[in-house]
Amino acid sequence: MMSPTTLIFDLDGTLIDSALVVADILNEMRVERGMSPLDIASYRLWSSLGGTTLVGNALGIDPAQAADRVVEFRRRYHLRPTPAESLFPTTRQTLTALAAKGYTMAICSNKPASLCAKVLRETDLADYFDVVIGGDTLPRSKPDPAPLQHALAELGVPSDAALMIGDSSVDQRTAAAANVRFVFFTPGYDDGVDRKQVFRTIDQLSELETVLV
Repeated sequence: MMSPTTLIFDLDGTLIDSALVVADILNEMRVERGMSPLDIASYRLWSSLGGTTLVGNALGIDPAQAADRVVEFRRRYHLRPTPAESLFPTTRQTLTALAAKGYTMAICSNKPASLCAKVLRETDLADYFDVVIGGDTLPRSKPDPAPLQHALAELGVPSDAALMIGDSSVDQRTAAAANVRFVFFTPGYDDGVDRKQVFRTIDQLSELETVLV
């Protein structure tokens, strides 16, 4: 098996703790509808399931009927600045070190591409990534392997030259379906990752440097 040259990162729950902003927005929407706020743990649990399920669960409606609410949620998200404290510890230092060592890096997220770009821009991470694949870049999103395979094709690298770094079973299933090794980031939004089936487990992003030795 090839030594990895390419690192594909999930965004929410891996580089960015987006639950901070998500909870503020959706609790605001709940209060406007006469509902009490939910604790952030609920939003962390739902964050890996995609925007439709996240918003449906948060507002207590069938996700199939949540399209208008998802549009409203994303409109508010575009207007809400991303706080600097959303970065997980060692994120910037780790990406800087990996870039200096010549690793190619990309994002593969279920967040809409425009929101990925906004968050990366506002946290000054955009320049680290050669490719950004969002949940709406293709007709299919994670855990379908198509977005990850598309990222690899855009970068011109085979699956065995890459690692997928993520925090959820959605990321794990995506990586497995694309035949890419999966590195599990434990501080994120773990929704039932099978730890026996991961390539490596890391408790902070700086540990990636030891995984890649």
